[in-house]
Amino acid sequence: MNEEFLWNYFICPNCKNKLEKGFLCKQCNTKYSKEKGVINLLPKNLNKEEKSEIKRFSKSISKKVDLKIFESIPTVKNFNETIKPEIEKKKLKILDIGSGAVVIGRLFKNINKKSIVFACDLSKERLEDVDIFEKYGQVDFKVLATINNLPFKNETFDYIIGSSILHHTKNLDSFISEIKRVLKKGGKYIGFNEPFGNSFLKKLQDQRFKGLTEVIRTKKDYEEIFKKYEFSNKIRIVENMKYQKPSHKLLYIYYMMIKLLPKNLKEKLGGNLTIQAKK
Repeated sequence: MNEEFLWNYFICPNCKNKLEKGFLCKQCNTKYSKEKGVINLLPKNLNKEEKSEIKRFSKSISKKVDLKIFESIPTVKNFNETIKPEIEKKKLKILDIGSGAVVIGRLFKNINKKSIVFACDLSKERLEDVDIFEKYGQVDFKVLATINNLPFKNETFDYIIGSSILHHTKNLDSFISEIKRVLKKGGKYIGFNEPFGNSFLKKLQDQRFKGLTEVIRTKKDYEEIFKKYEFSNKIRIVENMKYQKPSHKLLYIYYMMIKLLPKNLKEKLGGNLTIQAKK
C-alpha cells in the first residue's frame, strides 16, 4: 500500500491528534518509529498492567511452531462457521487485535484478497516474527499498541477480531469503548475462544497462567457490558479448547469434564465463548 495513504488511519496515542508523514504528531511534538516493518505507536505512559503484559509476551514466535495451527485449531473452525459467508465479496478493513501470529487476520485475507489487515499487539518481538507464517496469508500493517488506547482514527474498521484476549484486561470498559470508537457503524467485534466461568475456574487459571492478568467473567458479564455500550450481541458457547500439552493437569481435566456436560451446566461451570457484537 502507498504509505501516503497510510496516514489516513492513525492518531497519536498520547494526545489523540492526527499523525503527519513520518509518524510525527505536531500537537505534542512526538515522533513515532517504524522498524523491521513494525509501527511503534505505544503511548508514553504505560500502566502497570500493560507493562506486565509486555514483559510476559515479549518473546519471539517460535519458528518451530506447528504450521498446522492455521488449519486445525477451534478458532479456525469457529471462523468458518460464523463469518466466512459474509466477508467473501466485500472490501474490508480488518484489525486483528492481540494478534500474535495473526491467525484470524490471515483467514480474512485469504478469503478476501482486497481486505486490508492490521495486526496489533503489545509484543514487538512477535510482530517482527509475523512473516514466519507468510505462506498462510499476507498481513498489510503491523502496529505495536495497547488494546485500551488504540492509535486509530474513529470509524476506521469494518471488523475487529481477537482470540482469547478479553480476559487479559481488568478494564473491559476501556477496551470496549475503544473498539466502539474505531469500528464503523454496522461494524463488528468478533472474539473467539474467550474463556468464561466461575470462581473455581478463576483459581485454576491463576495457577496455570502465573504472572498474567487473568480475569474470568461469566457469559452474563459479557452480555451486559456489550449491551451497556449499545452493541447488538450474540454470544454462544463453543467447543472447549484442546490442550495438546496442558501445563496444568487439573485445568485440562476440568475442561474435558465440562465438554461432556449439557449446555445449561456449561454456562454455569465455564468453557469458551464466541462473541459477535455489532455496532
